[in-house]
Amino acid sequence: MPLNPSQEALVNQAKSAQTPFDLGACFSAAWSALNRDLGRNLLLSLLGLLVLAVGSGLSFGLLAGPLFLGVIRLNQRILRGEPADANALFSGFSEFGPALGLALVSGVLTAIGYLLCILPGLYLAVAWAASWHLLADGRGSFWDCMEISRRAVTAHWGWALLLILVAHVVGWVGVLACGIGLLLTLPFAILVITAAFDRRHPPPSTL
Repeated sequence: MPLNPSQEALVNQAKSAQTPFDLGACFSAAWSALNRDLGRNLLLSLLGLLVLAVGSGLSFGLLAGPLFLGVIRLNQRILRGEPADANALFSGFSEFGPALGLALVSGVLTAIGYLLCILPGLYLAVAWAASWHLLADGRGSFWDCMEISRRAVTAHWGWALLLILVAHVVGWVGVLACGIGLLLTLPFAILVITAAFDRRHPPPSTL
């Protein structure tokens, strides 16, 4: 299905960005957001990861989509300075069908891509990375969000891959501090990626 005019505009805006996936800007935005209320924001972020891990495991992955959508919304609120609480973690259940559809369709197609010499799967994993952030902002159906993300991210795919890789490295650096450092580095890494997609796809209220 073709995108509507507002979705096309969102794609074009992202494709024409002059500083795609600016590492410095994304790291600065993430740290500023986290540091507004460091203890509370860390606690909420870690609670989100725990709920996602436990809920997904107990449901054999069926709740992973809605729970992950809730984690994304929580991080969006922290980044944007909006009221954030534990209720945000379960807000994804209001879009249970779209979240489940996004998780299943993107997961299956990406897995098939990895089986085809890895590179197609890597391309899709990065190209669809913004889909969750777009769905959290109500930009359309899950397929619309996947298509907006694919077209927008593909224009700067290499930069997107670099930022995601760096964020993951930073996230797992906490292992070096006897694992305790993960309590800071994992929430920070997720906020870095959230900041990257917020820069490319601003929330509707700012457009």
